[in-house]
Amino acid sequence: MHNRSIMQSAGGANRFRTMAVLGAATMMLASCGSGHQQMKNGPNPAKPGETQKIQLIWKQASKTWMVIMPGNPNEQNPKTAETPLPYGVGPTEFEVSIKGGTTAPTFKSSDALAVWPGDKSAPQPGINSTQILGPVVTADGRTLVFYDLNQGDPVKLSYSLSFNEAGVPSADPIINNGGGPGLL
Repeated sequence: MHNRSIMQSAGGANRFRTMAVLGAATMMLASCGSGHQQMKNGPNPAKPGETQKIQLIWKQASKTWMVIMPGNPNEQNPKTAETPLPYGVGPTEFEVSIKGGTTAPTFKSSDALAVWPGDKSAPQPGINSTQILGPVVTADGRTLVFYDLNQGDPVKLSYSLSFNEAGVPSADPIINNGGGPGLL
């Protein structure tokens, strides 16, 4: 009798193990396709936007910045220069390069970028927006790269670029995020 109860116990354990495995497999199959969050406008995320290549031009004589924005070959004052990201455009790379020869300033290796939602009249240190990832500054200090996610509600982002050299003013362009589908 003793051997028979051991066999029944072993059989019960095997059945329990089989039921547990089948239950886990059922849960895994039921969750297929929901292991990630879907976007409000379908299962596909927004396509990345075109890289925004922004050129900062250092004017040594006047110790001021001018900027050339994508789609406009004319130099502009950074305080009024804006990059629009339309609604539905996904994550967009911003590549900001300093032009002006060897005498041009260089980006700080840390704290080179500050970003905040709203008007330029209320600057904030650091990155104060969940829309911005980065930045990364190249080894020579002449290029800064960051990403704008452009998700959720439309928002105007003011940003400020800071430099290593004493007395060099910041350059402060604007990004107009059109927003886009957010996660459910």
